[in-house]
Amino acid sequence: MEEPSGGEDSAPEALWDDGERRFCRVWRHGADGARHERLAVFPASEHPTQDSLNRLAHEYALKEYIDGTSACRPLEIVQERGRQPYCSSITVVCRSAA
Repeated sequence: MEEPSGGEDSAPEALWDDGERRFCRVWRHGADGARHERLAVFPASEHPTQDSLNRLAHEYALKEYIDGTSACRPLEIVQERGRQPYCSSITVVCRSAA
């Protein structure tokens, strides 16, 4: 199964899967040209339910209320269309706690 890209510059490194979401370490190039470690969170299912996608979108919407010093604060949300009609996925990219 191919994992959503999350906009990363290298292949994702799987960290854990809680059954609903998959958490991966990704490396992205920033505007400064340096590589930055990020945490990508996306549905664990190949065909996520709309409720699962809505929960990820809601988690991203809370970004203004998350203190980045004690939790992974979302940086962006990436929506990707699948190859099949009506199939899409959402990836939330967060600043790494490391």
